[in-house]
Amino acid sequence: MGHKEGSLVSLQFRLVSERKFNRMQRSTSREVQRRLSELWEAFNQKEKSVRQLLKRCDNVNRPVMH
Repeated sequence: MGHKEGSLVSLQFRLVSERKFNRMQRSTSREVQRRLSELWEAFNQKEKSVRQLLKRCDNVNRPVMH
């Protein structure tokens, strides 16, 4: 990585840590992240077992066939 790229990474890191920079994310990725977060929260609240969590996570990441 050159000096220019290194400076850019440092700037992005600082902006993210200061919550002034939002990374771009596709809507499908955002939806998968939302669903995984909901499942994780349900697991933390003891609403789902480890087996249920893993099975649901597998379903979330599976491609949709039309």
